[in-house]
Parts: sequence; structure tokens; C-alpha cells
Amino acid sequence: MTIFLRELAKLLKSFVICKVDENSDKIKIPSDYTLLPNEQNFEICVDTARNFLFKGGMIQKFELINNLPENSSEKFQLEAYDGILTMVNFVLFPLPFPLKCYEDCCLTSTILVEIVDEMSVDLELLNDVFSPLLKYDKFVRDLLQISNEVYGSGARNIKDDLRTYICRSDYFIHIDNLTKNKTQENEFCKTCYYNHCLCHFSETNNYTENKQLEFKLVEFNNTASSVSYLSGLMHRVHAKLLNTYLIDLHDLDDKHAEKLLLEKEKLHVYNNPDTCFTYPIYESHRMYLDRYNPIFGKNRVCVFLVVRNNLNNYYDTYFMANDVFDKYGVHVKTVTPRQMIQWMKKRIFLLVRDWEYNSDGTVKLLKYADSTVKLHPGRLVIIMGSKPGLNRLNRSDCFEVSTVYSRDYYDPKLMESEERVLMRKFLEFSDAVKIPTTVAQLVNTKRAQMYFSKPENTEKLVSLYNKRVKGVNRNADVLDLVKQTAILQVDPSLESSLHVVKDAIQNPSDYILKNNGEGGSACIFGVEISERLRAGLNNKEELCQYVLMKKIKPPSQPALFVRNLKNGSFEVKGHNSLTELGVYHYAIYDGDECIANEQNGYLARTKPEFATGGGLGAGFGYVNSLLLF
Repeated sequence: MTIFLRELAKLLKSFVICKVDENSDKIKIPSDYTLLPNEQNFEICVDTARNFLFKGGMIQKFELINNLPENSSEKFQLEAYDGILTMVNFVLFPLPFPLKCYEDCCLTSTILVEIVDEMSVDLELLNDVFSPLLKYDKFVRDLLQISNEVYGSGARNIKDDLRTYICRSDYFIHIDNLTKNKTQENEFCKTCYYNHCLCHFSETNNYTENKQLEFKLVEFNNTASSVSYLSGLMHRVHAKLLNTYLIDLHDLDDKHAEKLLLEKEKLHVYNNPDTCFTYPIYESHRMYLDRYNPIFGKNRVCVFLVVRNNLNNYYDTYFMANDVFDKYGVHVKTVTPRQMIQWMKKRIFLLVRDWEYNSDGTVKLLKYADSTVKLHPGRLVIIMGSKPGLNRLNRSDCFEVSTVYSRDYYDPKLMESEERVLMRKFLEFSDAVKIPTTVAQLVNTKRAQMYFSKPENTEKLVSLYNKRVKGVNRNADVLDLVKQTAILQVDPSLESSLHVVKDAIQNPSDYILKNNGEGGSACIFGVEISERLRAGLNNKEELCQYVLMKKIKPPSQPALFVRNLKNGSFEVKGHNSLTELGVYHYAIYDGDECIANEQNGYLARTKPEFATGGGLGAGFGYVNSLLLF
């Protein structure tokens, strides 16, 4: 493996104007990362960008370019997409990552979902955890109110329901007391490329001998765990680049070429995270059919993939929908909240509790609810034909929905209107498998993750889970691995957190102030932390909206970043980089039996060391692939 990684290091250094010392075990790169312009480097960049782009490495910007009037559909004027399509930002060469750390993150992720399931079925606990927040956080208040109305009233029993989690758990390698290099020249290990060499850790696979090195959980995400297609695509693009420019185009003897190829295959392991989405969606659909006899026949049962009104991630969602159909023959309807709200208003979106069949084969609905009456559990039905008569429905005009996989509703802005809240409640009452449920989404928030990251709460939740759930179990004898992922997180409104708050005011660069929502786009960094906390000391109660977290300190590596500009152009820049590992995983429950709990694939997001956020959509993160050493 050393040979391959060192050959790749040579290729990386050929892009940067720097001194070359073949006898040194370090990669030495000037901090300004001045790139060397020549035809070979241009060819590698353009070839890789085109390969990535034309295989679907694109994303839609939020800015709309279409402006069709509301009645345009009557003239058959429709939208395939409504914004500018651009290339996704990516890292030119894959980066090494410790295999042991990767494997432990994968195992930890499957245990985290067990903890999340235990919290999700305990509505009393959720009410207690979120009670301080209700005055300030409408998003949490709405989710909790829906949860209490659907599950707390006894209308549905969450413990008996079919439950599916599609997740991504994000981690950084953390090294205590790591300081940034402030010299004019950066030094990295020639084998692992880290400024703090991790080769010894990889060889020993022993955390106790490397007490400073741990991996820390950034966040657990069971809502809108996206970018799976782009992650798998990046692996395929990098595989071609490595084969082409390290092996095929060099005049190597067969033995040396074979050795490089074998090392490359061992390091650059196959990554296809799409399976982590398509299989659990299909399995949810299949289990629904096993539990419920379809009203209109099994061929008139579909999956809903709920996406934002502005479909800024067409590629990721449509590849997923196509995969479910191509692999399993399940029909997936991609719908937006706007569409569903319109269906509710037209009273063609229903919760059906009872029905009968007419002698001519049509269906008569006996008990049902639409959005204008008190909701109750029932089959989720959409009537797609002309104006329906509910006493005589043609089966071919109707669909029953088995599974609702939502890539919407993860942001408070997406649930501000009462129509949106009603729509979410409507879905939650249904018999369809909800991915995620409102209770699972509450556990997705920063406040819930602060709760379950405390060691005593981790132990308690796992113990309760083991007593309740039968079937697949991942947490036996490895709880210390999960506890290791926790980093200091406190509620800054509490008196017990005052010493941490004071330290954060004095040393804001050592902390992150997180809002309670999904993702990292609204996190607060630097001097603003001091200002916000100092202002909050006058009214501590308001600070409960935040989680104050100690900053994770990962080691850096050299990387070349390919950033989209406009109209097909891009630029390449070199920076010290930090890589966040996202582990895709899923779990499927039939009541209190765990049917499956598996990890499948990863997302590597690499960002410049100076960047604060890490999201691809926000422009901070760049999609990458890993060489597991």
C-alpha cells in the first residue's frame, strides 16, 4: 500500500510548485499552494471534471430560472427542472483515511440508530427533553404537537408501527491539543498525507496506544441524508483517474503494474451508498403489503418521495427513484409539499379507514378523512383521475401510498405555514411507513443528540432498547466505542453550564454554538459566539435554543479543490483540508422486532481548513472518496 500512496503523492505534488526531495518521508508544500500550469495537469483536471459532470455530477441551484404561471399546466407547459444546473464541487484526488477508524465509525453508526429508535418510541422522554424549548422553537413545537396528537392520544402506537430509518452519521477524526501550523511551509506524511502522522495508528489499530486520537460524532442525521448518488459517482470517477494516470499511461512492467493495481483495489474500496436508500424503501413497501391488504390491488400501491418545491437536488432524488423501480419494480412518485397541499384542498388526498367493493369492481369509500375534518389513522390514498365520485372509484384512477420518504421538512423554514404543518400531520396519521416519523425527526435535533451523547443516557437507552427489541442487535460489548464519539455538549442556559459558557466567551475558537435544527448552515463560530453568549447572560432562558459544543480538532491533509464557476467553467485551488466521514446506514423495524440494521457506503466531504460550514449545497464541502489504509 505504501507504494501506491507514494505514487499518488508524486502526482499530487506535480500540481504544486514546491521543492522535491525524494529521500524525505514528508510532503513539503508551501502554504500558498501555487499551482503549476502545464498541459498534463490541465488534461487531468478537464478529463476528470467532464467524466464527473456527464455521468450526473450536477446539482440545481436555488435561484429559479423558470417563471411559469399557475395555470400553465392547463396548456401543458410543465417543468422538468426550475433552476440552473451546475457541476458539483469535488476534490481532484482521493485522500487516505485510517481503515480502523472507518470500520469503527460504521459499527458505531448501527448502534446509534438503536439509541435513536429507543428515544423515538418514548414520547414522555421527548416531551421532557424539549419542554424548555417550546416557547422559542416553533419547528420543535409543531413536531412535538403532531407527535402527541398522533401517538400520545393512542390514535397510533409507534411501538407497533412499521418503522424505517435511513441515516447518515457524520464523524471527524479528533486529536487532542492539535495546533495549526503557522509556518510558510506545510509538512505532511508521504504515506498517510496527514500533518499529524496516523500510520502508526493504522498499523497497531489500537486507540489505547494512541490516546490522543479518537473519532467524534458531528451529527446523526435521519432526515434528508442526501448525496448518496454523487458519493458513489465520485468513487467511480476517482477509480478511472487512478487507473489512467498512475498505471495505464506509465511504461510499467507487468509485475509492477499488477502490484499497483492490487494496492489500489485494496485501498479504494467499492462505494455504492445508493443501496442504503433503495433497499430499505423497497423493504418498507414490501412489509406494508404484508401487513395491509391493498384497497386497489398491489399494482396500485406506490412510494412517495417528498422533495422541496425548489428541487435543488434533482440528480440525487431521481436516481434513487429510478433505482427502486429498476431493481424492485416499485413505482415511486416524486411529489412536492405544494402538490400535496393542492390535493388536500381538492379533497383527492384522503385517509381511508373503511371501504367496500361494488359489483362492477369499483370501490366505494365508507369511512375516510380529508384535511377539513378531524383526522384519524387510515390508508393514504391519492385519486389521480378526473373529479371522483367516492361511491364508485375506478381502481386505475387511484393509488395507495405504502411509504413516504421525505427529503423535505428538515428545515424550520419548510414548516412555517399552517398548511405545511397540517400536511405533515396528515401524513403522520397515515398507515404508510414514514421515513422519518415526527418523533424520529425530533431525535434528529441537536438538543436530542446532546441528551443521548451523555454516557449515562447512552447506557440507559441501550439497556431499555435491549429489553424491548428482539431480532438484530448491534450494541453487544461495544458501548465504549459509542461513548468515545461524544464530545462536550451543554445547554448554555443552565447554571451547571456556566463555567463552560465563560470559557467559550474567552476562547470562542475552541467552540461551536449550534442551533437546534438540521445541518450546520446556521452554526455560529468565532467572535460571534462570545457576543451571543454574553448577550444571553442577561436572559439565560433564551440560550436554551442552542447547544454549545467543544470544537472537534481533526488533522489536515493537502488537497486540490475543483470548484464550479459558471457556464461550464471551473477553477482548481490547493489548500490544507479536513475530511468529514459520513456513514450511510439503515434500520428496519416491524413493531418491536429489528428486521435489519446495516451500514452501506459512505460520503467523504472535504473542505478547506479555513472553512466553517461543511455542506455541499452551501458551497463549503467538496465531495471526495477515500483510500482506506
